[in-house]
Amino acid sequence: MKIDDAKLMRLIFDEKKSMAEAARQLKVSKQAVSQRLRKWRTKSTYVVASKDGAAVLNKGLRVWEQLKRCNVEANRLLDELEDNPSLKIKCMAEIRAQLAFQVSIFESLFSAKAAATFQEAVLEVLEQADPQLRNEVIERLNKQQTLRQAVTWA
Repeated sequence: MKIDDAKLMRLIFDEKKSMAEAARQLKVSKQAVSQRLRKWRTKSTYVVASKDGAAVLNKGLRVWEQLKRCNVEANRLLDELEDNPSLKIKCMAEIRAQLAFQVSIFESLFSAKAAATFQEAVLEVLEQADPQLRNEVIERLNKQQTLRQAVTWA
């Protein structure tokens, strides 16, 4: 029997039913409900990661606008400090440190974008070759992501 996704979503998320209760009401096995929820998690995690990741990366890759604004502001500030050479040197050192930090962030974003593009290509090939294998790969990637998020730094 086919599971009605809308009813399952309502039972699990709105009514906060257990998988066993939802299975009884939908007249399917608990295993069928569990498999459907696992499939949703896999798809939703991939979709959310793809969309949110793309949005973050696209915002982060507007490098030239940001650097231009920083440059204009830094030059304005340095012009104002013409009469105070020691403060001007400290200000320039801070600007360099901020720019170095920004460059490291952008390098990470570019690396993340390249990794996301590679992952997308691999998943497309897997989809064509073996959809089940693709789902297993996505599940493993999601587990690894969950483990990385659980790690806390002291």
